[in-house]
Amino acid sequence: MAHAIGGLIGTWLAVVWQLAVMLGFLLTFVLPIMAWSVTKNIRGIRIQLETLNDTLGSKMTISKSGPLGL
Repeated sequence: MAHAIGGLIGTWLAVVWQLAVMLGFLLTFVLPIMAWSVTKNIRGIRIQLETLNDTLGSKMTISKSGPLGL
């Protein structure tokens, strides 16, 4: 009986250890790469929006030929 309980506790500790290793790998490698990718995409979107704003700003000319703007 003691051997079975010891085996069960050992198996449980092995599972907990593997979960800790996977969580450590996730925090060390995967999350920083994802954060870098998101930051890069946000910068790209910001540059595209600034370019679009400049393009639209240069084409915005208001010319009123008559009193009604026609």
